Amino acid sequence: MDDVVNATALSRRVLKKRFQLILKRSILDEINTLRIKQVKQLLIETDLSITEISDVCGYTDTKNLSRYFSRYEGVNPLEFRKLKHSKY
Repeated sequence: MDDVVNATALSRRVLKKRFQLILKRSILDEINTLRIKQVKQLLIETDLSITEISDVCGYTDTKNLSRYFSRYEGVNPLEFRKLKHSKY
């Protein structure tokens, strides 16, 4: 979040309000969506372990990654990988 604010000439408050007004979601929601998208791509396209993916995508640990991933995708990262690999 701080990186996003620092990349603009706006205050945190103004940036948050404009972001919400235009995109209808919070900056944090957008960051989490993009991180999950990156996790999904790595699960499908690489053989990286969940720990390695967690590190690459900036999660503090695999439990944190798994919690967010399950919330957004409805399955944990390993289940997602198995489902996607079984379709190919």
